[in-house]
Amino acid sequence: MLNVSQLGPVSLSPQTLVDSGSTGHFFHVQSANLKNKRRTNSPLTVHLADKSTILSTHTAKLPFPCLPRKARTVHLFPALKGTSLISISQLCDVGCTATFHKTHVAVDFLGKTILQGQRCAHTNL
Repeated sequence: MLNVSQLGPVSLSPQTLVDSGSTGHFFHVQSANLKNKRRTNSPLTVHLADKSTILSTHTAKLPFPCLPRKARTVHLFPALKGTSLISISQLCDVGCTATFHKTHVAVDFLGKTILQGQRCAHTNL
């Protein structure tokens, strides 16, 4: 996981991480820069490493029209505190390419870099 420093023209919180193990984009329900927040009728249950679970209450869209709609869907969780996750697999499923380097990651779509992130020197994430 690497901290996101740029995603398109919009900056995201430094607590936003790109995650190659996340099955979807998971954000706190109060996250800024998300469009079209809607209460979901089909909540997701996510099992955490500590064996607890969290439940989504809303969905939204990342504000990046260059990406297909499927790649912009975000699940929002009131219990997800502090960190938001950008799913590498969700991006790659629509044709993005993620390149991980020792200190950073770059995600390209249609030949253009749409996301860049730096590895945290303190946590190595």
